[in-house]
Amino acid sequence: MRDKKETAPAQGGDRNVPSNHTPIAGAMAAEGFLTCLTIKDSRQADGHPYPKLTRYQLEARAREPFSLPRLQTPAFILTTYCGPDGRNHSVQGEKGKFGALVADVDTGGLSIEGICFILAMCFSNVAYLAYSTASATKDNPRWRIIIWLSALLPGAQYESHQLALFDLLAEHGVECDRAMKGPGQISFYPNVPPERRNSATGEPFFYKYHINDGPLLDLQGSQLAALAQEIREQSGSARKLDVSRNVGEPSADDFATMRNPNSRAPLAEARELLTYIGPDGGRGDWLTVAMGLHDEFEGAEEAYQLFDDWSAGTLHGKQPPNYVGPDDTRRTWDSLSLRRSQS
Repeated sequence: MRDKKETAPAQGGDRNVPSNHTPIAGAMAAEGFLTCLTIKDSRQADGHPYPKLTRYQLEARAREPFSLPRLQTPAFILTTYCGPDGRNHSVQGEKGKFGALVADVDTGGLSIEGICFILAMCFSNVAYLAYSTASATKDNPRWRIIIWLSALLPGAQYESHQLALFDLLAEHGVECDRAMKGPGQISFYPNVPPERRNSATGEPFFYKYHINDGPLLDLQGSQLAALAQEIREQSGSARKLDVSRNVGEPSADDFATMRNPNSRAPLAEARELLTYIGPDGGRGDWLTVAMGLHDEFEGAEEAYQLFDDWSAGTLHGKQPPNYVGPDDTRRTWDSLSLRRSQS
């Protein structure tokens, strides 16, 4: 078990591969995985491919997390397809090949030791990385888990395996953020923002990680693969993935992954992020943003005003055709407040 003790790292630079690491065979070692410079980094306009990230670089960053504001933190998708349209669920579902499964655990109050114990219960000994996320605190620990695969997983099967992973962890009392199911969903690098560090020493108030150097997870014949097959069969012989969004920009799911009721993140940060999320998506995305804002700012009136401004297209200069009016946004907001008061 490794707990982070070092001071804030330099931001960038190559990392050496530890000699005791399990080697990654084939395309995973040769190709690397998609990484974007920030949540705003979209390459569709200029046609340039995304940079690539290796497992070893990500694990090195876990040892020395960034010290950046959340909106400036690099992100990744653990797919070998890094084309300019790579931040797109449908494209990754068609072209992506994934070297890992990813889970975010935002509830339950588990320690890093608890996370490792649950993973050992589910998989015995496999290669994985677990680290606390940027919004984690000692009293409210939150985790990102990356389980490395022995063979690349086709994008068409990624969602069912993600859901199978979530179901398997749920059987052991661990609830995962299901917004992470999509093949185009980004995850953020290990990062402890400046406001979550000691201003004098740079030390994080809270940061934990663990790198498990077990064998790569072989999905063939595994319990996880069987669960994924059941999920596909429940939805038909060829499960239709939730890839209806066809955009390369940040999505409502990206906003949902930033929720933290205890963080009280500046409203300006939320406003900036929402300028990159169009209000004209489906009702599900609209509700995701509503719940994210309501949870983040505990139902505050100024957060409602931001939600209504975003819904009305004020942040984008054009009212979307699906905007019903302030009565609709108010009714939704008040229903979330009622639910919160009853929980």
